[in-house]
Parts: sequence; structure tokens; C-alpha cells
Amino acid sequence: SSSSTWLTVFNRPERSAKMHSSLMVVLLALPCVAAMRCFVGGGTTGSNTYPEIYQQLDCADRNEQYCYKREFTNNNQHMVIKNCGNGFCPREGCNAASGVCCCKGDYCNAAPVGSSLVMTSLVAAAAAWLRQ
Repeated sequence: SSSSTWLTVFNRPERSAKMHSSLMVVLLALPCVAAMRCFVGGGTTGSNTYPEIYQQLDCADRNEQYCYKREFTNNNQHMVIKNCGNGFCPREGCNAASGVCCCKGDYCNAAPVGSSLVMTSLVAAAAAWLRQ
């Protein structure tokens, strides 16, 4: 019968081991293939207000591992810029002086920079406390 033939083919130990190892290779390669997705755009508030406009972008062609968000004030204009890492992000984290936060994960740059800075500070404080 055809069902017993199917079971015989897939129950062979050598075929089963090959299938398991092939499946593992495919599963391990998936994160490498999946592209980082980030919010991209910007806006300002202040004397000349431009609404924040963002689009969701697949950063695959840029081979990015991070998204970034930058908040800063220039001439009484509060500006927000979000994009793919574009080489600005060597690692995850925030730089309070520049207002740049880099993160890893799809659309991770959606949160306000302030909340990222607070979270980074809390994690650092908790790590320091746990070392004592």
C-alpha cells in the first residue's frame, strides 16, 4: 500500500537524520534572511510645525541590523528623525548627548527617545545593583 511505502521512506534512520539536519540549517538561516523593518521619516514641533510622518520600510537592501531614532532641538524646533541604521549604529543603546537611540527588532524605533533612554538607564542601574 502507498501509506506503508510513505512511512517506510520517512522512517529510515539515515533519512530522518538528514532531514533533521537540513531542517535545522533552514531554521537557523531564517533570522539571517529576514530583513530589519524600521519606521522612516520625521517631523518638527515649534515655530514651524511639520507633522511627524512615517512609513514602514524594509531595510533589506541596506543590510541593516538596527533601526535608529534621533531627537534634537535646533533654533527652537524640536525635531524627530527615524530611519534604518544607515551605519550610525554600531550597537544597541542610546547616546544622550546626540539624542540618537539604536535598537534591534522590527519597528523598535517607534517609541519616544525619552522612553528608550529611561529604559537603558534602568537596565544599567539594575545591572550595577545586581553586581553588588
